[in-house]
Amino acid sequence: MMHCMRLIQMSREIAEGKGIVVRRPNAKELISIRKGEVDLQTLIDKVEEEIVEIDKLFEQSSLPDSVDSSFINELIVKIRKNIYKLN
Repeated sequence: MMHCMRLIQMSREIAEGKGIVVRRPNAKELISIRKGEVDLQTLIDKVEEEIVEIDKLFEQSSLPDSVDSSFINELIVKIRKNIYKLN
């Protein structure tokens, strides 16, 4: 459930145009979920509410509905060449 909550929160941030925030500002809260310190039904209810809100945010978002696959492929090749020093 910790990962579910983290992904839901990250989805909201993306929909709000905040990008991908890897280091979680609420890490302690997420760890308490992992430890089982938060009631499961409370988490499920929260996630269901968030999904409804996130759907609305993405409907209003200016993000494209699809990605440019050739751009992604070129980016992957460039990153791998850089990592493996193949230039």
